[in-house]
Amino acid sequence: MLVKRFLKMMLAALGMLAACAGAVRGYMVWDRSRDKLPEFRAPDLTHRAPTGENALYGINVGVDSRASIGEWLSRQHISCRDTSMRALMVAKRDQIAGDMARAKSRGEDPDIVSGASMLNYRSKSEQNPQLRLSCEGVAGAALPGTSAPTGMGRLLIILDSVEHPVRHVSYAYHLADNDQVLAAWNQSVQKMMRRLGSPTSVVASDPLSGDDFQPGRLFKREWLFGDLRAEVTALRIGRRPVGLRETIEVPWPVQSDAPTLLSQPAASARQDVHRDNIGLLP
Repeated sequence: MLVKRFLKMMLAALGMLAACAGAVRGYMVWDRSRDKLPEFRAPDLTHRAPTGENALYGINVGVDSRASIGEWLSRQHISCRDTSMRALMVAKRDQIAGDMARAKSRGEDPDIVSGASMLNYRSKSEQNPQLRLSCEGVAGAALPGTSAPTGMGRLLIILDSVEHPVRHVSYAYHLADNDQVLAAWNQSVQKMMRRLGSPTSVVASDPLSGDDFQPGRLFKREWLFGDLRAEVTALRIGRRPVGLRETIEVPWPVQSDAPTLLSQPAASARQDVHRDNIGLLP
């Protein structure tokens, strides 16, 4: 009788342990699959960028939503791919699932497919709901408000999530002709200065000729405010053409809607500042 009671107690205990294990596993799966945003902070609104200078190519940083970005991309006939960790992992799992299904249809063990163990795995990095819209092969001259030299580059648009406004817009491209590089650099920096004033940070003195863009020498101009950051860079790596990039973004980890927050009046740029949201590329 005692043995029977003991066995019943053991079975009940094992059942409870199994239920707890299932609950823990369920929680772990849920915890790994839910969104976890980084901790953002409020901006220093005592040192703001000039009002209305948060746009690049017609994209309003800190304002435009995922839906409005989709409409803008459609109007410009630009296609992009989400290169966030979450999107890349989803695509990889879809590929693995397809490979396993094809293996099974051939009568093979689907578990032999390379990466099969990833099918139900969720990494912590996937909890970040960030969107990274990478648009390759975009002609700079086709971007609104620019007069870029002929050539193709990459437009990058980043949002903290589908519910947040645009945090980052940048365009990167390469030029092989030194004279074009110098002209592009000068025009881009000058346009930024007309909008935001003098740079807050400078790396390398102003180039005097295209020959100044030597391999490994970084040229950088940065404009940093409490609610906005802008940057123009030029760098030649080895014998490659010079890579140029310009950026407007909400500085990390400031909340991405910082440019819309009401506070003290924005700091004034130089008197010749423009208010027409012109693009920054030459």
